[in-house]
Amino acid sequence: MPLQKLHRNPAELDSLNLYATLGAGLRDSRRLDDPERVQEFVSRVHDGVSASLSRPSTVYGWHTQNFFGALVAALDGVQLLKEEDAGTAYYAGTKIKIPDWSLILDDGRRLLVEVKSVGPKDTFKGLKISAGEVEGIARYATMMGCEPYLACYWSGINQWTLVPIHKLSAAPNTRKILLPLKSALMWSEMSILGDRMLGVVPPLKLVIHPSDSPEENQATNDGANFKIAKVEKWCGNQLMQTKIENDLVMFLLLHSDWEEDEEIVLSDDGGRLKRISWTLRPPEQEVRQNFAVVGALSSLYSSLYMSMTANSGSVTSLASEPDVGMLPRLVPAGFQSPRLPLWHLVVSPPQ
Repeated sequence: MPLQKLHRNPAELDSLNLYATLGAGLRDSRRLDDPERVQEFVSRVHDGVSASLSRPSTVYGWHTQNFFGALVAALDGVQLLKEEDAGTAYYAGTKIKIPDWSLILDDGRRLLVEVKSVGPKDTFKGLKISAGEVEGIARYATMMGCEPYLACYWSGINQWTLVPIHKLSAAPNTRKILLPLKSALMWSEMSILGDRMLGVVPPLKLVIHPSDSPEENQATNDGANFKIAKVEKWCGNQLMQTKIENDLVMFLLLHSDWEEDEEIVLSDDGGRLKRISWTLRPPEQEVRQNFAVVGALSSLYSSLYMSMTANSGSVTSLASEPDVGMLPRLVPAGFQSPRLPLWHLVVSPPQ
């Protein structure tokens, strides 16, 4: 059964909750709707937002947390996805750390997931987090009867990993926990969320055919003005025909990391544009197989999400509304096509 969003009114409910939280420690006999009291609240919110936005680590952390939630919703491989680290909490005993998300998988397993990101410069250094934070997450998960996990976005290689907390190891002579890239990839369980790698027959190609009419197709030294007559998508020298084929190949063309070649063909006299094409090929391909991996669903979606929420490495939006079930719609269960054969590679850690 596909996920659906539980609708609420955050503009009213969340702001009212924040109004109550910020005023909880203050004795104030004024009416709740007193204009001065409301304006004081707005000023405190303004100062808090400004302080948070001035700290890049906070901005990137918040962005990555929402990023993971949108990805899980797009994969649509769980029964429940809910923000966990929100609202008031009280606890007894040793300090806890509340993770970012709670998940219930299709098989009933309950996960608590802390989300982190690793910048391009630290890709091969790995992720370091405090042992106290990991221990706090583990204690909270035990209290809740859930399995604790660490989700990490490796932005330098545009890849997600999902690793059980108990697989993390302490860095020598420190109170730090180290997760090297190699270990993250080896122990990743992204497949339990519905993630998998896709293989297709290369190359991928997008071809734009302009109108033949001289009034609608004129090429000059400065460029070309033309009306599009036809757009074609190709995969492995096969022309896509159905909507599903065209949608999937267009998604792969836009978001894979294959190498791109552009070709512009003019008429013999140079006065008209005959076609424009973009061809994508894998950087390398095993000669003994007739397909190449175009990417993991999570990586392809991540390219899309980053294009909507960041520009040149800078975050422009802290969140984007998830397109729930987007990836299963692009690659429906049981999809088969003589023109677009797909290879599905489900990667699981060693037992």
